[in-house]
Amino acid sequence: MFPLYYENISYIINNYDGEFSYSIYRDDSAVQIGSAIADQVAVIDASECFKITKAMFNRLSAYYIEVGLMLPSGSEDVFTEAAKKLARRHSILSSSINNFKIVEGEVEVVSAVKQDFGADNEIPF
Repeated sequence: MFPLYYENISYIINNYDGEFSYSIYRDDSAVQIGSAIADQVAVIDASECFKITKAMFNRLSAYYIEVGLMLPSGSEDVFTEAAKKLARRHSILSSSINNFKIVEGEVEVVSAVKQDFGADNEIPF
C-alpha cells in the first residue's frame, strides 16, 4: 500500500521567511490514492474515479508517521529518507504492488445520470 500512497500523494513545500514546511492537498490525494488502488484491483481505467475516505487517508498518514516513513506536519519534507529508499525499491520491483485482491464486492464505474431541469434549465429550489 505504501508505494501507492507515496506515488499518489499531492503536496507542496511552503517557504515562509526561510522556514520550509509541507502542506498536503488532502482531497486531491484521496482521489489519486483511491483511483490507484482501484486501478490495481480492476481491469478498468480508474483514473480520477475513486476516492479513499478522509478517515482512511488520516489513518494511513498517521500510520506512516508512526512507523517512520512520513514526517509530521510542519516538517520540511513529507517523507523520510528511508521512505524514499523503500519507494524506489518498490518501483524497481513493480510487481510487488500488484498483490491486491478483492475480498468482497467489486470495483465498477457507473456514469452519472444527467438531470433535465425543464425547458428553461433552471435549478429548482
